Order: sequence, then structure tokens, then C-alpha cells
Amino acid sequence: MRDFRVLVADDEPEARTGLQRSLSRKGYRVDIAANGLEAAERLRATHFDAVVADWKMPVIDGIKLLHFAKRRDERVVFVLVSGYATPDTVVEAMKAGSDDVIAKPFAPQEIEQALQRGLGGEPTPVERPCRVYRWPAAHMWVWPRDDGSAVIGADAEFYAMTGDLVYCDLPLLGEHVVKGQRCLTVTSANAHRLYRLEAPISGVVLETNSEMEINPWLAQREPYSRAWFMRVAPTSLLADLQNMEIEDVPTE
Repeated sequence: MRDFRVLVADDEPEARTGLQRSLSRKGYRVDIAANGLEAAERLRATHFDAVVADWKMPVIDGIKLLHFAKRRDERVVFVLVSGYATPDTVVEAMKAGSDDVIAKPFAPQEIEQALQRGLGGEPTPVERPCRVYRWPAAHMWVWPRDDGSAVIGADAEFYAMTGDLVYCDLPLLGEHVVKGQRCLTVTSANAHRLYRLEAPISGVVLETNSEMEINPWLAQREPYSRAWFMRVAPTSLLADLQNMEIEDVPTE
């Protein structure tokens, strides 16, 4: 079992977020890109085991992205999806190096099967918190993980207060956050109001949630699973968790 990382590139918002959600539930770590240019930038910055890309995208289409991805890493599994798939286009894609071509509309299982064929196995199941430490005064929660890191997010009451979010300004990787001090800001659709959130624990940022930067209004519907902000290496976890409420939370 491996922790496979997949990049989904599609200029249709519902298509890319829907696929992100279905693949995430299967255990893949999924990033998304709104077009081929954004996808190429992510491929430059991060290693991905697989790419799922729409054929027709502005600026850089799926075939050009395929060439770019294979030049960077010939081992990357590349799946093209197309609303205009014909025998000729399938042959063209395979000659270009695509591992599979899926015609639109497709069922999520078709993409999952294509990834399993290319990657040679199933992903490691995604952990979901069922119990968190909650800091009601700041509307924040902490999920200590078995590997010693801790995931941080905002509670359901916070999202009920803000309404739909349009932007999240998350900390940088390697940044040190301090309990009780501002660690990030979010902007709501309601008059573009700005909310400043305080860190519930201190630590060094190991990872941030790209979905909260790209589609926060969708992720926030699942505040205790999809809508986490960051994962940190805590500096004094036991002390920071004192006097917090332990709460069982829904994850779907």
C-alpha cells in the first residue's frame, strides 16, 4: 500500500472537484488545477505519481501537458479524459505516451481503475478524525496523529458564522505558528469580510491544504475532514491541549 499523489487538471470546476472528492475518499492525495498552465506549475514544484487531465483546456491542453509531464518524469502515470474521444484520438494519445484515455461522461470508478492499472496497487486509506481537541473560544480544533504531527482546522460553528468562504491565506511551509497568535486569515463572500484565526497549538507547518486555497466554499461543508488548514510538527502538544474540549465529530 502506498501514499499515491495525483494531480487533477480540468477547467470545469465541478468536474475537477468531484473527481478530487471521489479519489480522496479512495485514499489518494489529490491536488487540483484549473487549467494546463496551472497544472504545469504544480508539476514543476511537486512530485506526482499520476496526472488526470482533460484534453481540451485553455493555454496548455491535455496533450501538451502530457508531453511536459513525461519529459519531467517518464514514470508518471497519465490519464487523459475527453468529451471527443474517437479511435483516432485514442491512438494519438497513446502514441504521445498517455497510459489511458477515458471518454466523458465517465464514472469515478473508471478513473480509479485506470490509476490502479497504472500505479500497480491501491492507495493507503485516508485517515479521518473521529475525535478532536476543540478550542471553542477560537473556533479551532486539533487532531493529534499517530505519527506525532497534528492537523488543525476550524469548527462547524465558525463556518456557520462566516458563510461561504472565497479565500484562505494559509501559512508557508516551515513557518512557525504560536498558540494564541494569528496563523491564517480567511475571507467570506459576505461583504468580503476578513476573519483572523489564532493557532490552537504551537508548531512548525509541515503541510497545508491546497483545497482550502482553491475551493474553500466546497471543502468547508465537511469541517472535520476536507476543511483542515494545516498539519504541524508540535513543539509542546500536551501542554497546548490542556483545558481543551475533547469532542467526537462527524467526518462526512
